[in-house]
Amino acid sequence: MSESVETTGLGRALVPVFVALGEAVSSALLSPARIKAMLPPIHEALPKSLILPGMPALALDEIRSRAKIAPAISTTWSMRSIAARAGSRISADMLFAVLGADARSYVRAQLLAGRLGLSYSIYAVDDPFQWDGAGAGVRKKLYPELLASFGAAEHIFAITPELSAELSSRVERSVTPLPLPYTEPSVDSERTKDQLIYVGNLGHLYAAAFRDLVDAVSRFRIASGRNLVLRATLPAENLKRVIGDIPNHVIPGRIAARQDLAREIAESRAAICPIAFSDPSGMTETSFPSKLLDYLAHARQILIWGPPKAVAVRYFVEHGLGYVASTPDQLTDSLDRLLAAPQDFRESYRKILKRNHGPEAFDAIIQRMLSGFAGAAER
Repeated sequence: MSESVETTGLGRALVPVFVALGEAVSSALLSPARIKAMLPPIHEALPKSLILPGMPALALDEIRSRAKIAPAISTTWSMRSIAARAGSRISADMLFAVLGADARSYVRAQLLAGRLGLSYSIYAVDDPFQWDGAGAGVRKKLYPELLASFGAAEHIFAITPELSAELSSRVERSVTPLPLPYTEPSVDSERTKDQLIYVGNLGHLYAAAFRDLVDAVSRFRIASGRNLVLRATLPAENLKRVIGDIPNHVIPGRIAARQDLAREIAESRAAICPIAFSDPSGMTETSFPSKLLDYLAHARQILIWGPPKAVAVRYFVEHGLGYVASTPDQLTDSLDRLLAAPQDFRESYRKILKRNHGPEAFDAIIQRMLSGFAGAAER
């Protein structure tokens, strides 16, 4: 899968949902977030179809390659365009919305379900009630509509127990925790590069903490005399916007092939996950950084740098995994220990990955949802 999908929670959530639904789906209508032009809408749908709004377009190839069937897939630009074209030309049995923090997507999903006369389910990977992508006026206006979209959903799932609890308290509904599954084979390498690796883009949840790590690596290089580098898998121009001039010991650049990315993680001294210490949205306390699934599958060591309440920090502390730092002194100490006396945590990481993110439990929950949907349809 393309890295830009593989390391994004929304994209990660889509593919396993689609695969778990399996033969229940014979066609799908997606509304990717980044499509630049209106594409022809579906004119005919097969008898059983699924509509998934808000999906990255790059997930399409992965769905086609991993789904149990070869679904017919169409894409459109906006959910409102889909709804406007709905009616007799679009036929579907179910709407399953895999959605991030953009509150408007939930409202559009409900709009579409209503226009098509469908029940719908929600799988939330972020908290839309804490969405910071619009001004206070827009959020206030959307709030009752957002509550209504959750209230009308047939099922509600969330990526972490923390997000489940938060959403449940807001919408006064049961919300089922549904951790992201991971099915990729782990990659090992005997080769070791004297580098730390960061996977993914640098949004507001990671940028400031990433700059802390750049500075910490600089200090380590001076103190140790080692030529340690920091590998960042995003384009140089994107990285420069975040940290300014790029130091010589920071190496940017995407890794397009899935297997190459896994190998780069496996060959690094450690994989790093920086998390914002200042996060007014509270997303770090409810959302799971999906890059950690790649880290747990392939890394020898993992360093989490973030506040004690962050989901990733609590997850690693709870399971006794790798290195966790929440103060500058802890960060310096963790870097010194993992680089001066490295350990191999691969076995422990993979046990946790299999136990907490194996596909079996995910599939079972989705299939139970399908059984309830089928029973309701028969009634």
